[in-house]
Amino acid sequence: MKQLFDDLNNILPNSPGGKSSKWEILTKAIEHIRGLKGVEIQARRDIDRYRSDAEFANRLKDENERMRLEIQRMYDEMRRINPQATHIYGEHTNNIARQQPAHPHAPNGVATGMPGVLPPPGQHQHWAAPPAPQQSSAMQGVEYNHAQPYDHR
Repeated sequence: MKQLFDDLNNILPNSPGGKSSKWEILTKAIEHIRGLKGVEIQARRDIDRYRSDAEFANRLKDENERMRLEIQRMYDEMRRINPQATHIYGEHTNNIARQQPAHPHAPNGVATGMPGVLPPPGQHQHWAAPPAPQQSSAMQGVEYNHAQPYDHR
C-alpha cells in the first residue's frame, strides 16, 4: 500500500516526490480527478459544438456547390440565347466567362459586352446594333434597335 501511495503522490501535480500523509495524497487525488472531470465535460461540450459547426459548414458547402452549378447552367443558357453578350455580373460569372471560348463573331476573338459594339469616339456615323436574336416572350433586357450616336460636344 505504501508503494501505491508513493506512486500516486508522484504522479499528482503539485506534490511530486514530497512527503505527504495518506490523507493529503487522497485529497489531492480527488481534487485532481474532479478537475479532470470538469475538463472532460467542457471537452465534450466543445466536441459537440465543433461537430455541429462542421455539419453546418458541410451543409453550406453543399448548398454553395449547388448554387455554383445552377449559376453555370444559367450562364450557359444565357450564352445560348444571346451569345454576343458577356453575361458577366460578378466574380463568379467573370471566372466562368474566362473559362469559356470567345464568341467567334466578337472582334479580336474577345467576347463583347453588349449586343453591339460602339463605334470609336469621334466617328459620327449612323450606327445601330445588330438585330437581337429571337428570344422568348419573357423580358430579357434592354434592346437598342434604333440607336443614335452620342454627340461628344
